[in-house]
Amino acid sequence: MPTRCYLLNRREETEYRRGIEPSYFTFSILFHVSLNPLPHFGYISSSPSTWAFSLRLKRALIHYARFMSERIKQILVLVVTWAGIIVPFSTAVRNFTPGGAADTYGLEPLVTPSPYAFLIWVPIYLGLLALAVYQALPDQENDPRLQKIRPWLALTAVLNAVWLYAVADGRLWLPVVTIFALLTTALALRYAFGIGVKHEGVMRWLGYSVSIYAGWLTLATIVNTSSALLLSGWTSWVPFWAIIMLLVGTAIGLTVRVNWRDPVYGGVFVWTFLAIAIGQWGHPLVIIVALLLMIVFAMTLLPPILRGRKAL
Repeated sequence: MPTRCYLLNRREETEYRRGIEPSYFTFSILFHVSLNPLPHFGYISSSPSTWAFSLRLKRALIHYARFMSERIKQILVLVVTWAGIIVPFSTAVRNFTPGGAADTYGLEPLVTPSPYAFLIWVPIYLGLLALAVYQALPDQENDPRLQKIRPWLALTAVLNAVWLYAVADGRLWLPVVTIFALLTTALALRYAFGIGVKHEGVMRWLGYSVSIYAGWLTLATIVNTSSALLLSGWTSWVPFWAIIMLLVGTAIGLTVRVNWRDPVYGGVFVWTFLAIAIGQWGHPLVIIVALLLMIVFAMTLLPPILRGRKAL
């Protein structure tokens, strides 16, 4: 009769040793000592029935750990995302101003868009909340795409709450530092969706909201930085510095747009630059530059045959 092998495979053994062995060790000693009245001083019984039970127990613990680790992550991401968006939006947003602390002192940055532009937060927040719910569904537990997305989604929700409270409280540089971190996580979240990957169904629409989010934060970073500079005493040559900020945002936006081939991300710049031109109607130089930059991004959205080049 062939000898049965009561061993874990290599992958199971690795998972067992990393996450389960410490808690199992105590149970194992009690189990084997109870079956063998004479202590073995670290050696377990060689009885086939003992080995078989031990193997089944180990594998059951491994499967349970796999399930619980991902399931807990799903629930945590869901709770953190909803709390990080709903709670500050329902409290801090009452004192929120587009230009941050500068608006409190009547110093509006010349890169602040018209108020209608901020309606873009509606699809952004709805998309992030929907993404949190979608990733928490039981059948999405082991989706490798969502496993990459979860940590960035939770982190961006936490930073979103910090940023909203910092802006509403009239802080100077904390919103700037936070929104740079927020932009980094938004780009990482977009990257986690995959570059050049065509999603289908729900993931496609959720990906659109993340692209809008990343594009909007690219320009929101400019507004927050301009606000902090105004309050720091940079009140000379304000139109000049506004144009510099717009060009910096354009450089970042075109780099991401071209390398990631994301038309939704580029479309946010068309929306925002038009809103800036409308919002700064009393400053002709800013209007001209904003409209020209809007045209640049609009050109990247045209069909390739109209541009005479490969699709971006």
